[in-house]
Amino acid sequence: RDSDEFSSAMSTFLRQAPQFENKWQRFLSLEVFRLADYDKILFLDSDLLCLGDLSPLLELPYALAACPDLSHYQGKFRKIDTFEKVSPEEAGASPVFDKVFNAGLLVIGSANLSAPIHRSLLDHLKADIFLQVGSGHTDQFLLNRFFRGKTHFIEGKYNCLVDPNQQWQHLITVSDPLIYHYVRHPKPWKIRHILKRQLQGIPFHDRLKIWHQTYHEYCRQTGAKGDQLDYWLSRIIFR
Repeated sequence: RDSDEFSSAMSTFLRQAPQFENKWQRFLSLEVFRLADYDKILFLDSDLLCLGDLSPLLELPYALAACPDLSHYQGKFRKIDTFEKVSPEEAGASPVFDKVFNAGLLVIGSANLSAPIHRSLLDHLKADIFLQVGSGHTDQFLLNRFFRGKTHFIEGKYNCLVDPNQQWQHLITVSDPLIYHYVRHPKPWKIRHILKRQLQGIPFHDRLKIWHQTYHEYCRQTGAKGDQLDYWLSRIIFR
């Protein structure tokens, strides 16, 4: 259940910025920071595929640890106000984040798990700030602003970004990834969108196949198949 504080802050935010009505769920990641009874929390987005042991992350001594954002691999910065990517040359004297993190995986220590931190994060949920954002980001923008200079960056193998369109995948030079993060559309489970692209002659990324093979094994072990048509389309396309 959403906290009363979150519901109130989000209600105010959406009244002032109704264009975020279909994106408000992305801000639910902020609710993790109110879980003050834990020594450490590993937050994982729903579009991640875990491939190996993540237990070393729980031994990290940092208040917040995360992996670099795509802009890091592209050799770019992000603007402080719009969060849009710019090259170092384009940035000039403009205020920028020289390095930002992707919010799909967060290792949060006890120092950041408290009611005051939660309230402070919600205080940053301001329509006038978000109406300037041109990159389409939501919680990631807020978290990078709030934790600027207070984040420890960890190896990209814990959040290996996957581009199903293969436009920038060659830039993600990560060895032995332990997590694939499917950050663009179509998402792996949107099998009908993937099929449509196949029929248009657009190839799928090999890492989409890994997701579906994992899904097939999960279905085999549990007997769960979800939508029957999607399941069999997945079996046919990614056999």
